[in-house]
Amino acid sequence: MYSQKMNKSPVLIPVFFLVLAVVFMITPSFAADGSHHKHHVAVAGGLARNNDQSSGYLGVDYVYRFSGPWAAGVFYEEVSGDFDIRAWGLTFGRYFDSGWKIGAGPGAEYKFKKNKTLALFHVSGGYDWHMGNWSIGPVATLDFIEGGEQTYYLGMSIGYGF
Repeated sequence: MYSQKMNKSPVLIPVFFLVLAVVFMITPSFAADGSHHKHHVAVAGGLARNNDQSSGYLGVDYVYRFSGPWAAGVFYEEVSGDFDIRAWGLTFGRYFDSGWKIGAGPGAEYKFKKNKTLALFHVSGGYDWHMGNWSIGPVATLDFIEGGEQTYYLGMSIGYGF
């Protein structure tokens, strides 16, 4: 029933991004202040979509920031609901002093119902508000999966830097 409602409202995701963009543009002073932690661990949760099906997801990632804006890390996502998958892999990214972040990298996705593991290419972006060592912000991810499928993730992330 939940996935039927989502199929009738495909405009929700673009509206969500528009609202987030407006919020980000009017609150840049709460973004990263230029002081960066070398290590950052974050947990994210939200909505995942694949083949017109919706599910909830919970993910975790670890990022190591090199000197400057560049970073490398790992990610893991667990999806359950209308479709069930696990995804994991590596990510390489860039962090901006304004709070924006982007990343991409290779990975794998395990489909429970098909008992099959497929290669993927993970692309993500988001925004972090920093409060001391803590961060919070929206995150959007697109996984391009072997065979031409895509899984979309839209959620919120809470992290800790050290």
